[in-house]
Amino acid sequence: MTKINFTNHLSVDQLFVTAVQHHQVGDYEQAEIIYHHILGLDPAHYLSLNNLGLINLQSGRNNQAEEYFKHAITANSNYYEAHTNLGNLHLRNGCCVPAISSYKEALRIASDDEEVWANLGNAYFKNNQFGQTIKCYQTAIQLNSSRYDLHKMLGNCHYILGQYQDAIRSYKESLKINPRQPELYCKTGLSCQNIGLYERGVECFRQAVALEPDDAELHSQFGTSLLLTGDFMNGWLEYEWRHKMAKYNRHFVKPFWTGEDCDGQTLLIYAEQGVGDTIQFLRFVTLLKDRNLTIVFECPPRLKPLIESWNFLSKKFKVFSIGENLPDFDFYLPLMSLPFLLGLNQIDQISSIAPCQFSICGTDHRYLIKRNENDLKIGLAWAGNPEHARDRDRSIKFTEFSKLLRLKNCSFFSLQVGQARTELYETSNASLRESITDWGQTFTNFFDTAQAISQLDLVITVDTAIAHLSATMGKMTWIMLSANPDWRWLVRRENSPWYPQARLFRQQIFGRWDSVIANIAQNLLKIKKN
Repeated sequence: MTKINFTNHLSVDQLFVTAVQHHQVGDYEQAEIIYHHILGLDPAHYLSLNNLGLINLQSGRNNQAEEYFKHAITANSNYYEAHTNLGNLHLRNGCCVPAISSYKEALRIASDDEEVWANLGNAYFKNNQFGQTIKCYQTAIQLNSSRYDLHKMLGNCHYILGQYQDAIRSYKESLKINPRQPELYCKTGLSCQNIGLYERGVECFRQAVALEPDDAELHSQFGTSLLLTGDFMNGWLEYEWRHKMAKYNRHFVKPFWTGEDCDGQTLLIYAEQGVGDTIQFLRFVTLLKDRNLTIVFECPPRLKPLIESWNFLSKKFKVFSIGENLPDFDFYLPLMSLPFLLGLNQIDQISSIAPCQFSICGTDHRYLIKRNENDLKIGLAWAGNPEHARDRDRSIKFTEFSKLLRLKNCSFFSLQVGQARTELYETSNASLRESITDWGQTFTNFFDTAQAISQLDLVITVDTAIAHLSATMGKMTWIMLSANPDWRWLVRRENSPWYPQARLFRQQIFGRWDSVIANIAQNLLKIKKN
């Protein structure tokens, strides 16, 4: 584009048009020169001030951009684009409150701009003001209902608030306009699961995978939705896609074992996910006992003493902690692929494979119970690993157990570890703390935990590793589950094919634990009467 010769007698308007032309094609240097020349002629030319702000914003000079937008507003307080651009700058910088203020000023001047309403909604969203967010998105949709992104953002806000039916409706509207949104089918599937529409959730995941057939994470989520509804045949197959995900992919020089004969060779099986998963899936290793192979098993360090004490495959089974040097091996396999490779496609096949029984020889003196022998001795755990993707859905606060702790003829023992254990010592929980003994403070690994559990009559826990350990030991175990539980607990049942001694207490409404606690309390009273 031709450079401007300022000796030409062009008007301010003509100069501005030329500057905008340079600006639009990315020639920021020449555009800036002309904008500054205009300001030399007219220092209050708010259009040039605003556009200089945009150039500085686009060039990453945020402080200068902010000054220009403010100068433009000073020159013309009713220039709503400058208010909007200043709001966008604040939002980009994570300054939600000033962004909200700027957007409100823009809407005072031009209340029919759906983009500004949407941006105001975004600012409220980032500031965790979800009620205001919803109102903004709804207003933007009223102004322009053809924008699929507005329906999507409204749906996401409903989803965060746990308003899953509203989320589903918004996602449906978005998908009507733009059906090629696999992530929305996935979100719709999760929303359906959260309100008990499990089979519909499966179909949503199926549609997501159809749109993105090479997306490993979508396939994995589809797999867990199938497993949740009891379709193990297709569920295990889809769940195998997780190996293509970076967080699960281990790179070994040796080949992945696919079930072929490996007579006389060594197979590395490694624990790929949580401690609970490892305890749960160890049972399938016993199905390899008749094969002539040596198994090297890699697990988290805190599990090693416990697994070594099982010793269910004798000399053919060698346990190593993650981080230890592994011996040479010929094949490798992630533990949770065993049921797929072994063709365990029916629920009754799972039921027929008993957990690896574990028993304690002798009693650790730390866990000798000196209370009334007639009391029911109950272990409690209320929180799992906070880094778990769905920990917010499955863990609770210690205070949720207050109704149980007031029951007579029950002695309670805390099995809780980690940060959540400190809830016992919060000042507001002082009275509750008198009703429970803190065993968790003595645990250094899961062998210690097993020693403690062996002294109890019952374990009541949320969905965490404690549930798997207690149930594997054959201890009576009551597990508290979210309305949308992890896939392994299936749906609409009080028992588990994985653990004959386990009983499942499910939420009736997603996020509400009061009915679960009340149900447990009633059943404790029945046990004491009997």
